[in-house]
Amino acid sequence: MAIGYTNDVGYVGRLLLVHDGTWPIDGDATAELKHKLAESLWWTFVLADKLDIDIDQAFTGTMTTIRTNLEATSERTKP
Repeated sequence: MAIGYTNDVGYVGRLLLVHDGTWPIDGDATAELKHKLAESLWWTFVLADKLDIDIDQAFTGTMTTIRTNLEATSERTKP
């Protein structure tokens, strides 16, 4: 599983280069990027399930931490 997941994430990176115009490919880069992003989410759900991780709880907790840190940074750096 790890090889499939990391392979897809690596391909997303290459597709981002395609999107930026620095890596040429044949075909519809946008369609391929949509597909690989969705597939990467699928891998995330599969891995979370296999590892017995509550992905909803992990996501909510992580987003709360990010929001809190962004708000603190914003307050600290106000002009």
